[in-house]
Amino acid sequence: MAYENAPFTYRKPFDETTEEISVKVKDGIVEIIQVQLTGNADHLREAVKTITEDVQRPMDRSSTIINGDFGKEELVVAATLNQGDINALFD
Repeated sequence: MAYENAPFTYRKPFDETTEEISVKVKDGIVEIIQVQLTGNADHLREAVKTITEDVQRPMDRSSTIINGDFGKEELVVAATLNQGDINALFD
């Protein structure tokens, strides 16, 4: 119910950020599969690290939006999510 009652100024950036996360995850899965097929474990490890870091940035932004701090750019960088926070985003 919180989403439905949230002001547009929160919903629009949240929706855009959620879409960005979705695209990055989908693209990341494709890349991981391609790298995995090469059999190069070091390349796979680096690809996964890069992809997860790339996904974390919009996840942090999403968290700041949920907490009402999305206008404070320094909080976008500083925000972190634990596994429970991530799961809550998709419930």
